[in-house]
Amino acid sequence: MDQLAIDVEVEEDAPEEEVRRVEMAFREAGLDANVHGPDLDPDVQASRSSLWVVAVTVPLIPFFKSFMEKAGEDAYTAVRQLVHRVLEARTEHLRDAALTLEDLDTSVSVYITLELPDAAFQQLVSLDPEEYEDEDEAVILEWDDKVGEWTAIW
Repeated sequence: MDQLAIDVEVEEDAPEEEVRRVEMAFREAGLDANVHGPDLDPDVQASRSSLWVVAVTVPLIPFFKSFMEKAGEDAYTAVRQLVHRVLEARTEHLRDAALTLEDLDTSVSVYITLELPDAAFQQLVSLDPEEYEDEDEAVILEWDDKVGEWTAIW
């Protein structure tokens, strides 16, 4: 698998043991991730804190392609396992853990929680962020159970 630049940001007061478990989750998935505290201006950080617990910045298409190459039809299972391991690493400190996958090549982010159904992960691995890209503003995708697909919430 080609080496992807995976940047993982957690909140400033994340316990060191949880940060190590997040790093281990990526390593166990065969991925090398740079896990660190926030790089953002404190005002920007405060505005994002309600939307994420772990922010993963990566080129999404190559990221999902790497899972497809490694796991084939089970790629969605491998992505789901990674997400669950990362979020479970954080749930001791935070009850409602969430992960945001931020595409490095577009302004699109995907908001992921532990409660997502398999169908969400099945669609996620074939998601093309360019289909949702908006040149004027960032776009956040969230799973919509009613329609059974990823939809832009803004």
